[in-house]
Amino acid sequence: MAKSTATYWNALDKRNDHMWEVISGTDGLIEQITLAMDNISGDYTRLTRFRPGADTRAIGAKRHDYPEEIMIIKGRLYDEAFNQWLEVSD
Repeated sequence: MAKSTATYWNALDKRNDHMWEVISGTDGLIEQITLAMDNISGDYTRLTRFRPGADTRAIGAKRHDYPEEIMIIKGRLYDEAFNQWLEVSD
């Protein structure tokens, strides 16, 4: 079975803000939205949004059995595991 698909839509459009879910234990500063899901395999595509001041130390480091891709659209994020800032380059 393949991942679900939808007609083109923009997850970052303000009109879709209601679709983002707050990740518990983050004081509302980290949210996620699922873009596609395969209900049989559990495979999914998800975006995570970090609000200014977000700190992931309270929820701890996460390990995955799959690669994680990170794209910084605006601002910067400190990756404690790699001791480096991830940020948009000019």
